[in-house]
Amino acid sequence: MPKITCDLPQCPVDASVLKTFKQLQLAGVNCHQPGPIDILLGADVFREIMLSGHLNVSGLTALESIFGWVILGKTKGISQTIISNHASCNAVEFELDKFWQLEEISNIKPYTQEETACENHFIQTFSRDSTGRFAVKFPFREFSDELGSSRDIAIHRLHQIKRRFAKNPSLFNEYHKFREDYLKLGHMELIPENEVDVPANSSFYLPHHPVPNKSGDKFRVVFDGSAKSSTGVSLNGKLMVGPQL
Repeated sequence: MPKITCDLPQCPVDASVLKTFKQLQLAGVNCHQPGPIDILLGADVFREIMLSGHLNVSGLTALESIFGWVILGKTKGISQTIISNHASCNAVEFELDKFWQLEEISNIKPYTQEETACENHFIQTFSRDSTGRFAVKFPFREFSDELGSSRDIAIHRLHQIKRRFAKNPSLFNEYHKFREDYLKLGHMELIPENEVDVPANSSFYLPHHPVPNKSGDKFRVVFDGSAKSSTGVSLNGKLMVGPQL
C-alpha cells in the first residue's frame, strides 16, 4: 500500500499541551507535528500492544503501550490559512452553446431587405489582392439624401488636432509615423489635383484623430464617418447596415 492516509495530525498542535505528560515516555516524541504513518497494525494485535497504564488529565487521555505512551483527545490546532486556486476552461461549453444557437433555426431572425441587399453587394463586389487582403466597395444605399460639403468640417477638425500636436510633440511624431505607414501600405493616397474640386455630393472629406489608451503610451486612429456634411448627411448615413455576424 503506497499511502495509508494524509499526514497526522493534519494541523500542528501547540506543544505546551504535552507538558502535562512530560514525565511520561511518549511513543512519538514529535506527535504534535504532522507526519506520515510509519506502520499500520490490525485490530488483532491491539490487545498485545496496549498495556494497563491509563491517565486522564485536562480532557486528554494517555494510554500506555509497548511503544510508549499514546496521547488521545481533542486539542486546539494552530490556525492555518489554506489558499486554493481553481482554473476553469469553458471552451467546450462555449462551443456547445454556439452549436445549439446554430441549431435553433426558429430563433434566427430573417434578414431585412437592406441586410439582404448588403450581403448581395458584398458577394458581388468583394475581391482579394496579391497579399491576401479582402477589399469591398462601400455599400451605398440606392436612395438616400445627398451629401453636402464636408471640406469645412474636415479643415476645422484639422486645426483642432494641430493644436493638440502643438502641446504634445511626441504624439505628433507618432501620428506622422502612422500616416507614413498608411501611405506605404496603400491604405491611403494623395488626391490628384484634377480630383480636388469634384462636386461636394460625390466626395467626402473624412476627419480623423488619435484616441490614446489609458496609460497614454499608445493610441488608435478614429476615422469619423459620422461627421455630418453641410446637408446634415454623413458618410455613414449613406451606407447600408448589414446583418449581425
